[in-house]
Amino acid sequence: MKNNFKDIEINFRDFLENSNKEISSFVLKENPLPLSFNNSFNELTRKLCTDLHSQLEDAIIEGLKRKGYEFETKFELEQFAKDRCRCEDNVHFQERVYYVDDTPFFLHNYKVVFDIKTINKERCTKMYAENGSFVYL
Repeated sequence: MKNNFKDIEINFRDFLENSNKEISSFVLKENPLPLSFNNSFNELTRKLCTDLHSQLEDAIIEGLKRKGYEFETKFELEQFAKDRCRCEDNVHFQERVYYVDDTPFFLHNYKVVFDIKTINKERCTKMYAENGSFVYL
């Protein structure tokens, strides 16, 4: 059964309000771009990428659990992955198949969508990202 990763949407104004009060007060006056807009934008992009990576990692760990492998620590998981797991990337189809002991356990269609939308009614900018879909094998 095909599963979709949870879409991530972040309102840029909300992000600024919660991350840097000095920048947000400047931005919210008349909605101009702050001097440090690029830094905030990079920070927001980094957060989106971190969230997407975290979702993928959680799905892979769930795939391993479904095959009977569970780990008490992150170190155990990393050692297991280094010693017994591999990944084959089919760039043409944008798919990766993850294997444990040469048995496939997870298929990731990684067609990533990343979009920036400005919504005029709300006078705000939102970043949107999705991480494709996956199937437990």
